[in-house]
Amino acid sequence: MKKQLMTAVSVLALLASTSCQKQSSMSSKNLKTDVDSVSYALGINVGDGLKHDLERFPGDTINKAALIAGFTEAMNAADAESLPMSIDDARNVMQEYVTKVRDVQIKKNRAEEETFLEANKSKEGVQVTTSGLHFKSIVEGKGKQASDSSFVKVNYTGKLIDGTVFDSSIERGEPAIFNLRGVIPGFAEGIKMMKEGGKAELAIPARLAYGDGEAGSIPPASCITFEVELVEVDPELPKRPGMPRR
Repeated sequence: MKKQLMTAVSVLALLASTSCQKQSSMSSKNLKTDVDSVSYALGINVGDGLKHDLERFPGDTINKAALIAGFTEAMNAADAESLPMSIDDARNVMQEYVTKVRDVQIKKNRAEEETFLEANKSKEGVQVTTSGLHFKSIVEGKGKQASDSSFVKVNYTGKLIDGTVFDSSIERGEPAIFNLRGVIPGFAEGIKMMKEGGKAELAIPARLAYGDGEAGSIPPASCITFEVELVEVDPELPKRPGMPRR
C-alpha cells in the first residue's frame, strides 16, 4: 500500500513539473495528433491505476472531489514549489493516515483473534500447544513424520478467520512441495505433528504467522487457519520446487 501511494504521488509530481496547457473537454473521439493520443493514453493509465488503488485504500472511502482538486492543482501549477501543499507534505499526510488506519486495523484484528481462539480452543478435538498453535487432527496418518529440515508435499487451503481464502494448492490443482525451514512457524509446527496420509486443521495466531506485517492479501495481525493434508515427507524433488504463497 505504501508503494502504491508513493507511486501515485510520484505521478502527480511528474505531471506538475512539466508544462501543461489547460485543455477543453476531450474524449477518444477527438484525438487529432500523436501528442493527443499519448496524453489521453497516459490519463487512462493513471486513472485506471488510481481507481484500483482507491478500491484497496484503507479506512473510509476517499473523497474523490478532493482528490481531483489536488490532481488538477498539480497539473496546472507552474512548478512543484507553487503547489498549496508541497510534495513532501503530501507524502507525510498520506503516510500518517496509512499508519493511523493500520494501527486501528491491528487493534481490531488482535481483538478478533482473541475472540476466535477463545471459542476455537473449546471445540472437540482441538489441542493447544505450548506455543499457542491450535491443532485438530481430522485423519490420522500412518506414514513418516517430518523433521525441521524436511521437504514435504502437502495439499492445503489457507483462510482468514472470516473464511476468506488467501491461498490454496487445491485450487491450483496440485500439491505443493516445500522445505519446513521456509514457512511460518505455526505451519511448520502443525506439519511436524502429522504423519503421511494425515489431515488436520490448524489455527495459527498472528505471532506464529506474520505478526503485525502484511503478506499479500493477509492483513496485519491476522490469525490464519489451514486445512492441510500431509501427502508425503521428503518426496522426490522437482527441478524447481514450487513454493506456496504463505
